[in-house]
Amino acid sequence: TADQSVQAIRESVAQLPPGEFETAVELLARRRRVVVFGGWFSDVLARHLAALLQGARPEVWHLDVTPVRRSSVLLDGSSHDVAVVFDFRRYEQDTLVAAQHLADHGARIVLVTDQWVSPVAGLASAVLIARAAPTPLDSMASAMVICQALEAAVVDRLGASVAERIEHLAEVSATLIPNWSAPGE
Repeated sequence: TADQSVQAIRESVAQLPPGEFETAVELLARRRRVVVFGGWFSDVLARHLAALLQGARPEVWHLDVTPVRRSSVLLDGSSHDVAVVFDFRRYEQDTLVAAQHLADHGARIVLVTDQWVSPVAGLASAVLIARAAPTPLDSMASAMVICQALEAAVVDRLGASVAERIEHLAEVSATLIPNWSAPGE
């Protein structure tokens, strides 16, 4: 399994079109609301990317899989938004419907999908293919690496403002979370 996952990661990185990745980074680095969501299985990736980006920039929202919570975030969809959508084989209709709603309201879509390519691709400004390793449940190790690469590139693009934001986040967290320590303490 490890060998298959490493091979899938290598293939994903080697085959990632630079223009698609650059478009995704540019959209995520802009001052606009970022909405991140996935399906039943891929939501773990969406939560992870949202948590990474929340440390780097404001206005990042994870779109919960609960329909009522999804509806409240979708209600405010606009051309100022970018949505990062995770959709993998056994593509979910509600993921497509949410992406379509945001696209209909002018949001730009970044899709992270597998080699079989989600139907959301037709709505996307950037499509990032994360090859699934041929394991019984299609390992998403490649998609996790793409999440890490997106976050690193966005941080690089935003520059010094990220360090200030992370420092301020640590200060705020220290007042709210018992036993929290700031970096370097």
